[in-house]
Amino acid sequence: MTTFQTNVDSNNNIKKTEIRFAAFAAEHNLSFNVMDHLSEVIRVSFFGSQIAKGYTNNRTKATVIINNKFLLIVDESTDKSGTKSLALVARVCNFKKADDLFLGLLPVASATADALYQKIRDFFVEHNIDYKKNLIGLCANYACQKLPELVEDLARDVHTYLQYSFKRQTKLLEFQEFVNVKPHKILQPSQTRWLSLHQVVVRFLEQYNALVLYFTDQASENIEKAQSILYRLNDPSVKLYYHFLDFALPFFTKLNLEMQSESTKIHTLHGKIENVLRSLLDCFIKKEYLEKTPIEDIQYKNSRFFLPIEEMYLGAYVVGSVTNKTHNLNAEELQNFRTRCLDFLIESCAQIYKRFDAKRTSMKILKDISIISPEQVISKKHNTIASLGMHFPNLVSANQLNELDREWRKLRNIDINDLKNLNISEFWSKISEMKCGDESFMFLTLCEFIFNVMCLPHSSPT
Repeated sequence: MTTFQTNVDSNNNIKKTEIRFAAFAAEHNLSFNVMDHLSEVIRVSFFGSQIAKGYTNNRTKATVIINNKFLLIVDESTDKSGTKSLALVARVCNFKKADDLFLGLLPVASATADALYQKIRDFFVEHNIDYKKNLIGLCANYACQKLPELVEDLARDVHTYLQYSFKRQTKLLEFQEFVNVKPHKILQPSQTRWLSLHQVVVRFLEQYNALVLYFTDQASENIEKAQSILYRLNDPSVKLYYHFLDFALPFFTKLNLEMQSESTKIHTLHGKIENVLRSLLDCFIKKEYLEKTPIEDIQYKNSRFFLPIEEMYLGAYVVGSVTNKTHNLNAEELQNFRTRCLDFLIESCAQIYKRFDAKRTSMKILKDISIISPEQVISKKHNTIASLGMHFPNLVSANQLNELDREWRKLRNIDINDLKNLNISEFWSKISEMKCGDESFMFLTLCEFIFNVMCLPHSSPT
């Protein structure tokens, strides 16, 4: 263990030294051509030093150290003691792939947007980091607010009723065993993490029959809170709402997980977002209108294009219960249920359009980025990458655009079908290793640009 720690410390010291010399050259405007000679001078002059022996900061490495781009991912969290912290993670291009590296953990007194922004800004200023070029915003969804409050309140009340009483939890076990369900605890809906609601819904539906029996028993003892919970559990619309949420929420939770992926997914986001949007629209918009209308032009709030309300798709369980007439709702109650679900779907689409409007520059960028996927490159459908390059003047200058496109078009005329099964990082790593007859790299400008684009973060964890 001691030897391992010594090696780690030595490697870290070497890295720090290389960074210091690279920063020194940049600060004093020295040509990076001197770095090759300087590395040899250091090794010869300090021959007894372990740091000097490991020092390999040549021209190429020093250039990468100074020019490497990073993007910031943040996540605010509160522990059980109530202490709020802000985690900072830097996504960087490291050895031809995007890596997430821990940057810092900052204590915060308040978790408001302004307070978090100020904390991050102060951190960057303290460490002389130019923060103004590293901001990107993504979305959350508030469609659950369109459903009756009792749906979420019921799960919260049941959790509260059971949470602090071992006696009540033990009693519930008897009913869980009776209906043959696993003795899982009821999860608590989070007021700030609405995406966790799907886990709450799944667990609640799993335990629904046991809960009805348990609260029937509790209500018989004239416990007012238990009677209130039982009344809502016996409301047939409540269970139907839970089944609707079980159908609808995964559209958002799965997209959210896609955005939180530690591997590069930036090239798939446009397609994923459009797929979720079309899947939601398909539940209540007429098929012929949906198929012939560009996604950005769909009038999803115009009732002219709605399906008849009884033909809306609200999930398999809801369809089955309506078809078999097992929902136990009268006509007015069923109509109200469908209307509230329609409101949910419309609000879902509104929030997605608000944050991912296809007419906005951010979505055009995501669409352009999709061409760097191995499938798109191998398909040879795109004869230029200039449009994508022009979105990122900080990654490729105007006088590099011709070289960028020249390399892109050269790649189109090379047989790379044997790389089609590689993921995006492996694919571009292989491309970056291709050389010309004079041993120079064939796609130097293109690959440097692609690797930097791959560092773009999809979202911060929620």
